[in-house]
Amino acid sequence: IEDEVRLAHSPSRELTVIGIDPLEETAFRGFSALVPGRAADLTRLIVEPGSVLVPPALAAELDLQTGSNLDLLVGEAPATVRVVGTVGASSPTTEGATAPIVTDIATAQELFARRSLSRIDLILTEAEARRLEALALEGVTLVPAGGRNAAFDALARAFRINLTALSLLALLVGVFLIYATMSFAVVQRRETFGVLRAIGVTRGQLLAGVLTEALAVGTAATALGLLVGQQLAGGLVELVLRTVGDFYGANVSAAAPSAWLYGKGLALGLGTTLLAAAAPALDAAGTAPHAAMSRAALERSARRLTDTAAWIAVPVAVAAVILLTLPLQGLFVAFAGLFCVIAAGALTVPTATRLLAKAFEPLLASGFGITGALAARGVSASLSRTGVASAALAVAVATVVGIGLMIGSFRTSVEAWLAGTLTADLYLSADAGGVFDDARLEALDAVPGVAGMSVTRFARLPTAAGELSLRAQRPGPLGWGLSLTEQAPRAVQRMAAGEGVLVSEPLAFRRDLDPGDTLSLPTATGDRQFDVLGAFRDYNTDGGTVLMPLAVYRMYWRDDAVNGVGVYLSADADRAGTVAGIRGVFGGAGTVRIQSNDLIRERSLAVFDQTFRITEVLRILAGLVAFLGLASALMSIELERAREVAILRSLGLRPRQTGVLTLAQTSLLGLATGLLAMPLGLVMAALLIFVINVRSFGWSMELVVSARPLWLGVMLALGAALLAGIYPAVRAVNSGIAARLREE
Repeated sequence: IEDEVRLAHSPSRELTVIGIDPLEETAFRGFSALVPGRAADLTRLIVEPGSVLVPPALAAELDLQTGSNLDLLVGEAPATVRVVGTVGASSPTTEGATAPIVTDIATAQELFARRSLSRIDLILTEAEARRLEALALEGVTLVPAGGRNAAFDALARAFRINLTALSLLALLVGVFLIYATMSFAVVQRRETFGVLRAIGVTRGQLLAGVLTEALAVGTAATALGLLVGQQLAGGLVELVLRTVGDFYGANVSAAAPSAWLYGKGLALGLGTTLLAAAAPALDAAGTAPHAAMSRAALERSARRLTDTAAWIAVPVAVAAVILLTLPLQGLFVAFAGLFCVIAAGALTVPTATRLLAKAFEPLLASGFGITGALAARGVSASLSRTGVASAALAVAVATVVGIGLMIGSFRTSVEAWLAGTLTADLYLSADAGGVFDDARLEALDAVPGVAGMSVTRFARLPTAAGELSLRAQRPGPLGWGLSLTEQAPRAVQRMAAGEGVLVSEPLAFRRDLDPGDTLSLPTATGDRQFDVLGAFRDYNTDGGTVLMPLAVYRMYWRDDAVNGVGVYLSADADRAGTVAGIRGVFGGAGTVRIQSNDLIRERSLAVFDQTFRITEVLRILAGLVAFLGLASALMSIELERAREVAILRSLGLRPRQTGVLTLAQTSLLGLATGLLAMPLGLVMAALLIFVINVRSFGWSMELVVSARPLWLGVMLALGAALLAGIYPAVRAVNSGIAARLREE
């Protein structure tokens, strides 16, 4: 027997109680009883009525000793059990998991006032399983133990893949920054490298020196990243656990990370450092001495590389289209296509930035004179430093824009779904069976102000592919409250007439169900095939839902229970008086919960907002990454243009104009990158909505393009560029002229 209880002193805290057969239990989950200092016999649960074993964490939290009483709430009824020890989990399948409260079957039956069992666990050979299935026992479904959590496992796998992909996307931006940093380091010392090559340093020695330098910096940075990541993960995990607790009403705790996680982080950090530094190192080692000391040769080479990268973006984009249009449903293929799109966008950013700067040049020249024209030309003349930085900034900003649009679209779709689904004014629910009997339902219908009711039976069905949620309903005055995404002709009317069932969109996607297919469900008289008439939009994460008329459910499952009622109020109803009348029907029973339509919608959206609050961290990190990348590029530009600025100053350019020149150039770079990130972010949002979300969870939604995420991305790029340009501008204003002209 397995069911939920709550702690009497903390009613919002839910715990699982499992009633077992102590004589057979050790062969199944591996539960073992522990008392202080020694192991104990599970059979003690049989001879001592009302006795339980509690998880060690709960015993420590509540200071429970052997012989202590534990006060619980079963539904709304109080119950007291006696602790006779703690429960250990010796099975590998339960090691590290949160153990339930364990008792024997008889105590569980008394606790939950039930005679029936939740399930019977069996250890069978394949032949024994086939013989058992051949018996065709009425009301019995044989489900593989691993299949009970199949839907949850699929959902968890989808979340894990999504988070891994976002992590790799962050790592991709990091690779850009490492490449940019090492490129700047090489660019700043090109003349030095040229001199070293001229006096006999070999290419291999130069290559090894640059890579060793990158590895040293990468080792320190990776170690710091692991420490910061540990702290950041602690806060984010706490936020996720709070969301899970609010959504599922369960008390959950964080798992201890494995040492392998940090090993992977170290390997990725050092590996990507060497990978990103390889190209600058090869460039430093492979350039001839006279070319290394030539700035013009450097910029000509940079322009050729950016033009080549723009052409390479074409086949990369074609590969993305092929991957995303292949008749494959795998998430890995979808993410490979998404990464190809990002790569194609990044490859075109440097050339597009140069073209945008050229287009802005007349406007800047008319507004700011020679300073504006120099700023626009400076963007094109500094591609060796700004090209990779602008690409990294564009990817970071496009990620913020794409995820912002996806979340906004998701929220709009959820709001529309809630508005269409929650058609009643009040919703009544109860855990205990028999509360909504026919007499009370008739009395409820007669309460002044009640214009109609919908009656619902929610049940969980075990299947080999995981548990399903079954919703059997007698609709109210406003109908079924469905938004169908695909359907056979007159699907709702045929379903209401008992000709088939409707399934939720995630279930249809996971089981590959189309209108006209059949779905096997375990009924009280054995498995029965039901025609699938269509799929409806549903954003629940419960493994999938099947909808049918209440009369059909009662016919096949022989269950007259009701655990949900929707109440429709008349236009002139006194809400407070009607609610009081409803409570009077149930005699003030606390087992019936009454929630308004508005409250359910408000709480649902609050959970949604809390779930995606983690993306605020993404925005902050993206802004920080953008700032650091541009700061490196602009500092490099300031250092290398020192002699150029000194000549301009000697020709009459005032110090203030020097600062304006630097800030104008960096602002133009940020604005151009932000504008280029908008279409890339739009494409990312479309892929996240129409491909990634569908393949991950089976959810469909509309793409809602709002101005806020787009302008937020542009302002992020512009703000990061302005902040990054302040220090180089101050240095340019305060730099001396004579020393730099003397170098010339």
